[in-house]
Amino acid sequence: MVKKAKRMISTSDIFQITVLESPKWHPTEDEVIYVQLKPDQAANDYKHTIWRWREEWGAPRQFTNGGKMDFDPQYSPDGERVAFVSLRGGKPQIYLIRTDGGEAQAFTRMPNGVTGFSWSPDGKQIAFLSALTAEERRLEKRSAFPPLPPKDALDAKIREVEQEHKEKQRLDPRIHRGLPFKAGTDFVSDRYTHIFVVDVDDPNAKPRRLTDGQTDFTTPRWSPNGRYLWTTSVRKPALERFAESDVVRITVKTGESMRIVRPGFFTMEPKPSPDGKLLAAITMQEKSGFGHIPRLTVFTTTASGWRDLNLELDRSVGDYNHQSQFCWSDDSQGIYCTIQDSGYARVFYVDLASGKFSLVTGTNELIQTFSVNGRGDIAFVGRTVQQPPELYITRRGLQPRRVTKIHDEWLKSIRVAPTEEIRYTAPDGQPIQGWMVKPPDFNPKEKWPLAVNVHGGPHVMWSPAEHAVWLEWQLHAARGYVVFFCNPRGSDGYGDDFRSAIQNNWGQADMPDILSGVEAVVGRGYIDEKRMALTGGSYGGYMTAWIVGHDNRFAAAVAQRGVYNLMSFYGTSDVPRLIEGEFETMAFDDPEKMWHYSPFSYVRKMRTPLLLIHSDNDYRVPVADAEQMFTALKKLRRTVEFARYPREGHELSRSGEPEHRIDRLERMTAWFDKYCKPRKIRKK
Repeated sequence: MVKKAKRMISTSDIFQITVLESPKWHPTEDEVIYVQLKPDQAANDYKHTIWRWREEWGAPRQFTNGGKMDFDPQYSPDGERVAFVSLRGGKPQIYLIRTDGGEAQAFTRMPNGVTGFSWSPDGKQIAFLSALTAEERRLEKRSAFPPLPPKDALDAKIREVEQEHKEKQRLDPRIHRGLPFKAGTDFVSDRYTHIFVVDVDDPNAKPRRLTDGQTDFTTPRWSPNGRYLWTTSVRKPALERFAESDVVRITVKTGESMRIVRPGFFTMEPKPSPDGKLLAAITMQEKSGFGHIPRLTVFTTTASGWRDLNLELDRSVGDYNHQSQFCWSDDSQGIYCTIQDSGYARVFYVDLASGKFSLVTGTNELIQTFSVNGRGDIAFVGRTVQQPPELYITRRGLQPRRVTKIHDEWLKSIRVAPTEEIRYTAPDGQPIQGWMVKPPDFNPKEKWPLAVNVHGGPHVMWSPAEHAVWLEWQLHAARGYVVFFCNPRGSDGYGDDFRSAIQNNWGQADMPDILSGVEAVVGRGYIDEKRMALTGGSYGGYMTAWIVGHDNRFAAAVAQRGVYNLMSFYGTSDVPRLIEGEFETMAFDDPEKMWHYSPFSYVRKMRTPLLLIHSDNDYRVPVADAEQMFTALKKLRRTVEFARYPREGHELSRSGEPEHRIDRLERMTAWFDKYCKPRKIRKK
């Protein structure tokens, strides 16, 4: 039998990569539930479905098939039911389904949907978030709350169209009274997320709202005795809607609230210990908080004894996507968490008595979400350089074992380019970590073009196992490029000093780290210095424009969703606080400083052919920055092109419409090819 030859990777392989999310152990059984997110080529969209795994099954089994999106599954405390959020009926609502079979039933029918929930410890109630305007809250008190969506599918669709029309009329014109006034891909609503509780087994029970006011609350977590809900809300909601947040304790019976403030810090994601004596949370410094590592902090429920656990370790708790991952041990004596370090994220256990961190599982994996059962077993979603996201199980004291095989057949059919770590020093002697991805048929005796990729953030961490970019690196290697990427100063995963080194010094502090890495790769003798390309997104787009405004060594560059004018960015972005934290000023108070650190101020020095990629609905880095850059370069008669994507936001490259993601990759590679002209790869 003739073995089928492997093919080169292509942009259409976007449809082959499935993402896994939200693994959770059954409370009493040896079972894990998780979400599978798969691109849907026919619909040019994605499908979220819930799956279950048991050892005796051999392979996971699909649990829901509700259409476009089922997510955030949570077992009831007795394990007999699963609650999850689904868009199968239009707006997101909580659904319940028994673990022994049957159809999922809608549990909530909130007019504006549900955005987060949690079971009470006894399983008799569910607390959830739903958004309302001030008028809707007033009507609710008078028992004149807007009617619930009908159960009939056709009637529901008609009602949805009617509600959308009324909503457009209500918001004409839009009136903004706070910041931010836009976020994600839309304008910020005048609805605020509030906490409701409802009895699970009473079909006539009406959700009871516990909170009020012009402020948002985050997903509540129950105290072990069921008396309280722990959540957060911003400190000054009249000033900024998404800013410094504090812990808030809500009394379930009365709705009475108590705010817990740590002076000089804001606090996120409070989680009570199983014995109810302590809280664990992520805290960030108010001043320059973005530039410093997030702290895993424990404190008493009466706001005393604040203790930061990871300062001596000098590493961040969380993952590449800024989602903190930590949970208490059942005995309340310690906390499990993911730690970012040198391109990877592993699960550690920190003992509260000693403060010592111990590795629980992970070697060269990027672990982004995990769950721990009562026996100390870990279920986690992990990515490696060779393996896209899969579900792994680590039995206590044993090595991790992969239990899903989602990508095996696909990987057997393609040629995966090898990844090589490279360590080098910046001009001032600072050690820097980087990686190279070489073409599958790489020959060091030949000359190859180079594609340099710069990460965003700025305070994130490239990992060679990050599959949101892995396909892009593999594609460029398959098209004949040596790919280089690194973690320059400002990156997470190397300590607080390293992370904060770019404060008040964007571009100038980290550009030498990137370019010295390029020189280290060129020094190996197989790179054609006349055929080098540069790209990056978000802060990586900033750095791409900054570099080509200061250095002419690249033959082509692609700046994606970049910040190019700090002054206009400050006034149009949903995160003006980023500028305040990174540069210790409001932009309008120091325009000279803003101009000095804006790539746009160096536009006359830009000679490199530049492709600008941006999204029309990017409200994190608004498209106006790209428009200004394009206009200036055209006026200067430089080589520039501008590709803008409708309906997309800042997450185009990661979760945009699949066809847009493919177009972006093809367009970028074509731009590289136009000016770097790589040789053709031999097909085998």
